[in-house]
Amino acid sequence: MVQRIPEPIFNKYFSPANEPDHFIISDEIRKSVEFTRHNLLDLKPIRTGLNLILCKNVLLHFKEEERIEVLHMFHDSIDRGYFATEQTQKIPPEMQDCFEPVVANAQLYRKVS
Repeated sequence: MVQRIPEPIFNKYFSPANEPDHFIISDEIRKSVEFTRHNLLDLKPIRTGLNLILCKNVLLHFKEEERIEVLHMFHDSIDRGYFATEQTQKIPPEMQDCFEPVVANAQLYRKVS
């Protein structure tokens, strides 16, 4: 998937790892990422003011109503940032006023205020 990263960004933030086709992300990026365990169906944001939410292989296990509620929580949690999900997950029609697609070949969305 690194092929989709624009070359200037890739060159700035990634370096080769010891294994072929593996890369190490820069400390600058690594220090700004927080990994937290969270029950999404609690519908309580971890915090607000986020710049990016990555939610992979989770929402497809929820009912449509739950998915919409979680996406509303994500929308409320993001400041002026982005939401990314797996290729197979589309934004429900009820949420299309909240998130706009950024690129055509990935499920990357920008928050609409």
